[in-house]
Amino acid sequence: MRAVLLCLLIGVALVPWPAAPAQTTVNLTVEALESGCPSGKTYCFKETSGNLDDVQPGSVVKVTFTNKGTTPHEVTVVDYADRNPEHRNTPRNDSLGASERNMAGDATDEFEFTVPSDATGLYLWCSVPGHEQLGMWLEQSFSGGNGETTSKGSPGVGAIGLLVALGVALVALGARRK
Repeated sequence: MRAVLLCLLIGVALVPWPAAPAQTTVNLTVEALESGCPSGKTYCFKETSGNLDDVQPGSVVKVTFTNKGTTPHEVTVVDYADRNPEHRNTPRNDSLGASERNMAGDATDEFEFTVPSDATGLYLWCSVPGHEQLGMWLEQSFSGGNGETTSKGSPGVGAIGLLVALGVALVALGARRK
């Protein structure tokens, strides 16, 4: 009987249990610009360090925001699904993080937030009235657009381990009966 229990324990130990996803930290530096913006944008944000592409659900995002303009600016972050796709008057409620409000030129602020596991992406915009529609926004949709990430495991190893354990247990049981 001890041999059977030992074999079952070995089999269970070989089953690949889902591991907790590794939490990554992304350092993101964003600047508010009033010149040098892409065509059609009066104001814009520019990533000068870090990259929104590196952010995934569960990531800790540390934002350093600097207003390089002369007009007051700020940055607010919401889930991609909560943005206004027309880039007009996105609501600030349910924000994941935000800088100080109405920051003067050359001012810098830092804040951090954790991206929810069910987030569909990130949307960063200047919530000073009118600035969002003038082009001051960045967005990143996560793969699939639904916040899901794929996890690749090796279920074959667990199945093989379980089968080996059961086989050994059956052999041990058969040997014991003789």
